[in-house]
Amino acid sequence: MSASTDRLASSTHQHYVLGWTDIIRESNVLMYKIAEEGGVKTGVGGTTIDWKVRDAKDATTVGAWSGMDNIPFVPVDRYSNASLPWRGYAGSYTISQTDLWENSGENAIFNLMESEEQNLLYDLQELVEDDLFASNGTTAGTYDKSLHGIPAFIDVADASPDQTYAAIVQDTNAQWDNQYKASSGTANIVKDAVTFVTDCCRGPDKKRGKPNLIATTRTMWAVYNYYLVNSVRYRDEKLANAGFENVMVCNVPMVWSDSCTANHLFYLNTRYLRLVQCNKGPLFVPMSEMRMSPVAKIFAYISHFNLVCLSPRQQGDLDATSNTYA
Repeated sequence: MSASTDRLASSTHQHYVLGWTDIIRESNVLMYKIAEEGGVKTGVGGTTIDWKVRDAKDATTVGAWSGMDNIPFVPVDRYSNASLPWRGYAGSYTISQTDLWENSGENAIFNLMESEEQNLLYDLQELVEDDLFASNGTTAGTYDKSLHGIPAFIDVADASPDQTYAAIVQDTNAQWDNQYKASSGTANIVKDAVTFVTDCCRGPDKKRGKPNLIATTRTMWAVYNYYLVNSVRYRDEKLANAGFENVMVCNVPMVWSDSCTANHLFYLNTRYLRLVQCNKGPLFVPMSEMRMSPVAKIFAYISHFNLVCLSPRQQGDLDATSNTYA
């Protein structure tokens, strides 16, 4: 290929992938909701993402210094900060020499390139979706390369000892542990789905910190929707117009993702969730290139970022692994 074709291919690829940020974000309901709440933030660099913890504890009080809570006038043991590692993705697709022979001519090559870029975009979308809803970010206690998704700050097993999120042990720090409720039987799933909304709220009036999103699997979503067959269904029109099917539970939209942990309903308060990105570029694809020679290769990168939960206590898990569905 000529040098001019190389430059044209590279510039075409750069222009094409600029739209990937919006495509990936708007195809994922959790990212969409966080962005809607203004939760996409820029980090200040460094080797880790660090932030000050809102919760504090003393010998007699376990709670948060927020809202209408009283600040105790006694010595308080504050956490210095919470910390998560940066995460990022890189993807590539190589167009073989055989592909070049079978697609001779510049128009054919560009058509092939567009097709493979679509495949690469789809793979990145699926990878981000899987990690956000299924990755706990740990392997045998050591951080792996996946971002820290919902199971990182919500202990789906509940009985697992010493689960740690952001370098703070949840089991021994009640204000850093998520809400949890086990549901069993056939009739309880709908009742528990409703009552757990208030269980996740903080404060004596049970009104503060109400979840604003429930995420579950397609199967669990269908179960709840089924029990409303003879009832009036309500939905969040804004989420529906954005392409996310949902049904309301106590004015909280319930959505589904095939990547969610089976038989669990995650009660999320996205006001306490942040997508923190590196300050050296946009959230997605800060670098990309299309190299045509000697072998055509497509590269795409997602910048360093991670999902940060400022308060796991504001999140909940309704465990329905013991439920049977009639």
